[in-house]
Amino acid sequence: MHELYLWPFVDAIRAGTGAIMCSYQRVNNSYSCQNSKALNGLLKAELGFEGFVVSDWFATHAGGAAALAGLDMEMPVGAYFGQNLLASVRNGSFPLSRLDDMSQRFECPWYHLILHLR
Repeated sequence: MHELYLWPFVDAIRAGTGAIMCSYQRVNNSYSCQNSKALNGLLKAELGFEGFVVSDWFATHAGGAAALAGLDMEMPVGAYFGQNLLASVRNGSFPLSRLDDMSQRFECPWYHLILHLR
């Protein structure tokens, strides 16, 4: 992973990208949009990515599990996040701290662009 596949993401983060898209393929038998090692471990923790992770269209296969694994936005319609994620927040099975992190990650690219446009 470090020798070959991670370098384009390193370059994108260094260039200041605000969003990264996960896709349909699997990483070690886990869908990339709900692979915690790839999203939380490598991308967000190791590489320090502060933007948000968005799924490719219809590449999401779970709601809360994908969000806990590091997915911040489901595309295109929110079939897994929408009401399912809202219900998980209401019944206490989804931590508000993760919801806060998701919303802050949407704001980071916006602030970055505002500061660089001035």
